[in-house]
Amino acid sequence: MSGSKIIETLEFDLSGEGAIYFARRVIQTMPCEWEGCPIILNSWVTLAKHLQRHCSHVSHQDGVYQCLYSRCSGRTHHSIGGLKTHVELSHLSRVALPCPARGCNEAFVRASQLEGHFKHAHRDLHDKRISPDALAPLAIIAPPRPLHPPPTLPNTKTGMHVVLTSVAKAPVRPGGSQASGSQAISRKWSRLDVQDGETNDDPIPFDDLPSRPTSFKTPNPTLVNIEVRSPPSATTQSLLSRPQPVIHPPIRSHDVQQTILYPVFARKVDMGEA
Repeated sequence: MSGSKIIETLEFDLSGEGAIYFARRVIQTMPCEWEGCPIILNSWVTLAKHLQRHCSHVSHQDGVYQCLYSRCSGRTHHSIGGLKTHVELSHLSRVALPCPARGCNEAFVRASQLEGHFKHAHRDLHDKRISPDALAPLAIIAPPRPLHPPPTLPNTKTGMHVVLTSVAKAPVRPGGSQASGSQAISRKWSRLDVQDGETNDDPIPFDDLPSRPTSFKTPNPTLVNIEVRSPPSATTQSLLSRPQPVIHPPIRSHDVQQTILYPVFARKVDMGEA
């Protein structure tokens, strides 16, 4: 049976097979009887899932899977699916199911007996929606319910072209350095403003050289071809193992390179001509 028996308002529906559904989830001690397993489970459902995992980890021997459940009369099976079906029909069906009504200590091996007991002994709960307080503690996680509905999303749309700039904090300079820097600049300007008290009329050296007339005409503009080469990037410097770029245009030479066996070939030609 699916989990649709749990209503969103935390009310349980016990119509149809609801009693069996909740009986398999009543919290009780369920020891695992698989050979060598000391685990104790808390409900019939968790025991069933645990035994299915045991079946999935069984290794076959010559194509045969062995059931390691205690007191098992049919241990050999030819597939994992057959082993799981065997565990469900032969072992899980014999586990007693408690009555899900709170305060009732009855337990039944057959599902039909549990349905008949619940229908006659708990008529006030059968085919009704009841609160969890009327049932025994169950291994069911209640769905969370928010106390307040979340706020709706804003209708404003953010443009795809919007770029958020990063804001960096300005560096904080110590106050003493600014004061010392301003004092040094003021002293420098004060020294520059001081005028010399004595004016010396020093003679101009090489005053007898002929003076050339100064031309104020604008010279004809000349075109200068300037080639600017940018330094290689960091990625280019890091990829030194890659082939270097081809020189373009290639270096031309009048000397034709010789192959490896060309001198031997030339000697044989000379010997043949001689």
